Amino acid sequence: MVDSHSRHSPATPAWLTPLAWLILGFAVLGGIWSRFVGLGVWNLSLDEYYFMSSVQFILDKGVPEFPCGGYYVRGLLQQYITAPLLYLTGDPELAGRLPTAVANLLTAPVIYVIARYVVSKPVALLAAALFLLSLWEIEFARFARMYAFFQLVFALQVLWLLQWRAGHAEAFWRLPATALLAVLVHEGAIFVLMLCFVPLVLSPTEARHLPRTPRWYWPSVGVATIVTLAFQLVDMRSLGAPVRTPADYVKPPSDSRIDLPDLQFELVLNGLGSPLTILALALIGAGVVMLVWRLVKDHRTALIDWRGTTVIAVAIGLCLLHLFVLAAMLVFLFMLLDYFRAIRLPSLLAYATGVAAIALGWLLILRSPVPLANYPSFYWGFVNTYLAAVPAETLWIVAGIAVVSLIGLLFQIGSTRAGTTADTSEKNSLKLLLLVFLGCLTVFCLLNTRFTFTRYSFHLYPLMLLFIVVAVDWLARRVSTLANARSSTVHGALLLLGLGGYALSSEHYGWRHLLFVDHAEYSLRSAYPLYTEFHYYQRDDFETVGQKVGELAAPEDVIISSSPAADYYIPNISYIFHTQDDVRYRETISCRGTEHLWTGIPMLSDYDEVRALIDAGTRVWFVTGENSNGRKDPVDGVISTWPEARLVYESIDGSDRLYEISTNR
Repeated sequence: MVDSHSRHSPATPAWLTPLAWLILGFAVLGGIWSRFVGLGVWNLSLDEYYFMSSVQFILDKGVPEFPCGGYYVRGLLQQYITAPLLYLTGDPELAGRLPTAVANLLTAPVIYVIARYVVSKPVALLAAALFLLSLWEIEFARFARMYAFFQLVFALQVLWLLQWRAGHAEAFWRLPATALLAVLVHEGAIFVLMLCFVPLVLSPTEARHLPRTPRWYWPSVGVATIVTLAFQLVDMRSLGAPVRTPADYVKPPSDSRIDLPDLQFELVLNGLGSPLTILALALIGAGVVMLVWRLVKDHRTALIDWRGTTVIAVAIGLCLLHLFVLAAMLVFLFMLLDYFRAIRLPSLLAYATGVAAIALGWLLILRSPVPLANYPSFYWGFVNTYLAAVPAETLWIVAGIAVVSLIGLLFQIGSTRAGTTADTSEKNSLKLLLLVFLGCLTVFCLLNTRFTFTRYSFHLYPLMLLFIVVAVDWLARRVSTLANARSSTVHGALLLLGLGGYALSSEHYGWRHLLFVDHAEYSLRSAYPLYTEFHYYQRDDFETVGQKVGELAAPEDVIISSSPAADYYIPNISYIFHTQDDVRYRETISCRGTEHLWTGIPMLSDYDEVRALIDAGTRVWFVTGENSNGRKDPVDGVISTWPEARLVYESIDGSDRLYEISTNR
């Protein structure tokens, strides 16, 4: 860790440290209260229902095995932590959320320690306070899933990496050990594993100043890699189980959960038009490759070594595929690794000219600058999802990343200048954090993993928050240098104003949500529009409709539900209903299409099967779900039109509806 008072920039004012401690004290009290108040009051959400059903399997069988075979291993460690709590309390809502709330609180001191590597003590205290009061952190702390646990593990891995960069040899065993632990926490363990390979790609110039890598390190990383990939590639849900879907099931063409990046080769080939343009592009590419080779041989203008040359060559190859944004990111990432410290202006101009020539060639071929980036939803897809949910927060995040990237670039340009040991350590730590974030973000965007959901990048949020704090602190320091004699006081005032402005304008901070976090309007997300609801994760009222069914249904009646989790609260449910074109059908079907994966309850998938029950004189109670906040259950659209159907109850938030369907009324 560094002491920012050693910088040549204005020192932190003495009064800021006690004030930061005071703010942190209030944040700790507010953070603890908001994470635990009314924690078990509201029913499980959809994903919590999956998780707690699996925990119940552990209590019943000792392993999280589905009724018809197969295993649910998401959040496996957390499942086994939760199982004894469920056994002792008998309260699934409270038992499932207690571990996540504790894990999220434990992340706060880790964030503080990480922040101390790049900012002064009072600024790090303020960063921890913002983390504790963030509504996104609070809501996911109150959410019985693995996201808070995984965020903690990822933050620890980032901390070990910073310790390694600071010269602590003990980080070598912590990195692969945490990567193995992450496998048992979340399938996002691949992001934790990635950080183990940073020592491999660090430039030789920088590596000379670090502890020698132990011989056992890379074999241990190899073991962690094999285990991680095994968990990623093996479908544990189907392990030892019969075929889940019926023989005649055809997967809908639009049903794709994870899409690999589309290189748009068809667009490229169609856009080329004629052999002449293909030849022109090939000649441009060949000329650039020859230029690279010539510069490698010319030691007066060459890159530092073959590693940097390889990076440039790969970047040029990406440009030939019109992946200019990805190429620029690749060069910037390796710049942060100090690959290009010795690059000279003639080389830089030569490469820039080559890339400009390729861009011009593609512009002539595609006749539009838009496809030059190739990925219409690459980094923009990530940003756009956040914009739809929390626009003000997104602008702060983008601004924070931009400023920190500028700082990293300025650090790199001035890396040959003399500086104090603390100053150099701070620069290296900030560049490493930027490398980790942008590298993970790039992999995340390449996977194109359901951009609809911001929760998949929740583990990266503490770094986004820290970048906002670093950016405000850096800008406050730059402005305060103009104040000369009282520059430290001006810096402290500007820092508080900047962070205060952030908290007041961001959707992640709000006194009303904080005070009434356990009330229906926030617990059931009715206070927010649809995308913000998804951001905090939707939680529909499944419980009251289940209670109503219990009050009204007779033993001889048939109870059917198409609501995704209402069956958890419906006594004596007869069938689960999902049509085959519904993605929930593929996700929850088992035993060759006869049983519900999570409960073993018989499945129906055809309206004619329901009609047959009604025509036979059976009274049917039918529960539909996901009808609130602009959502519409297609099943509800059908059932509600039947003349025999009568709406008898609607849940608190309007999401679930109960219909009585009978010909004998």
